[in-house]
Amino acid sequence: MREIWWLNPGKLLLFFILPLYVFLVVVVPQVWPDALVLRSSNYMHGDFVLLGGVTILTLGASALLGSRIDLSPRPSALRTEVSEPLLVVLSVVTITAYLIWFWPAIVHLRFLMPRDELNRIAGVTSFSQLGVPVVMAYLYARWRNGQRFSRLMDTLFVVLLLLATARVYMWSERLALIELAIPILVCALLYRPFRRPASRWFYRLMAGWGPFLGLGMLLVLFGATEVVRSWQVYGAHSNQAFGTFVVNRVTTYYFTALNNGAGMLATSHWPTYDGLWVFGWLYTFPFGIGQAFLDAAGHRTAPHELFLHRFGDPEFNNMSGIYPIFFDFGIVLGLVYFALQGFGFGLAYRSAVKGEVLGALLYPPILVTCMELLRISYLNGQRCFLIVMGALLLALNFRVRAWGALHARAS
Repeated sequence: MREIWWLNPGKLLLFFILPLYVFLVVVVPQVWPDALVLRSSNYMHGDFVLLGGVTILTLGASALLGSRIDLSPRPSALRTEVSEPLLVVLSVVTITAYLIWFWPAIVHLRFLMPRDELNRIAGVTSFSQLGVPVVMAYLYARWRNGQRFSRLMDTLFVVLLLLATARVYMWSERLALIELAIPILVCALLYRPFRRPASRWFYRLMAGWGPFLGLGMLLVLFGATEVVRSWQVYGAHSNQAFGTFVVNRVTTYYFTALNNGAGMLATSHWPTYDGLWVFGWLYTFPFGIGQAFLDAAGHRTAPHELFLHRFGDPEFNNMSGIYPIFFDFGIVLGLVYFALQGFGFGLAYRSAVKGEVLGALLYPPILVTCMELLRISYLNGQRCFLIVMGALLLALNFRVRAWGALHARAS
């Protein structure tokens, strides 16, 4: 059993996300106000700042409590194998979705094309998200249980990683890389043997400083993608250094998400009790299903879109993962929701640490949720829906090895 402080969602939220939140919404506006370039009024003050802090505290404390609940104290002794045919099928579906999506770029041999020239099809290219549970199941079975895969599956795994990396630049979607990097890192730190001196050094470095190194990598990744986007325009008309530009953009990026969420509460009537954000995956379902639910709830247009068009900027459309929940349920029920969610996060973490397959496959998206809390409500969104469904499907198709079952009986 490997205990790494920041893999515990409670400790990550209380000792990293909460201080980062305070720095972002309290220190930066006072000490470095020029770092923020807002396109709406500033709503992040007073009660909204307090509410955000209390939310992170509630989520973190309940996650810490959940991580200490252990229904079966011994780590899992079972060695299980995932169904490789199912893994191959999901990999092919994922790659097919990517090929449909990026076909115009492939045909014209242009790595960077405008978004509207690519074949993004709701309900079809969304299946590219299945690559995340495939990667999680592949690494868990390989590193923790020693499962050997065919050359075909190994090749498909590499192709999935390459396509996700290409997606970062072709669709300007940094989150796609984070969604794969986190499962790889979690599986490595929890299940991969670190025998060589260099790998043990890497383990100690990541175990102690993972979130801080991740913050540095975010700045590097953000800068690498912005070079081919806004910097080409902004840099030509500004004397600002590129490093300063990147830091200011990242700071504004996260502050704006929080400010949008708080602004939606400040300019709307709430709570609505329609679960618009808690069940966000349902309200954004393709084929007209999501719109039907929006109509039934009395929303011809999503409330956050109304806010952005009236008071903000539709280009910066993140609403944080905090304030929209209160738009749904109000303060009291909202905090209850976060407490229950945090407790579930802690249970999933404990299951992953023990090596149980369900925890191993479900915990990485939970960790992404905690890391992205200041920006989006990740776990409630449509992009995470297919990840969770894929993870559950794969978890149901793990089978105990014959010798593992005999060993379990003998012990």
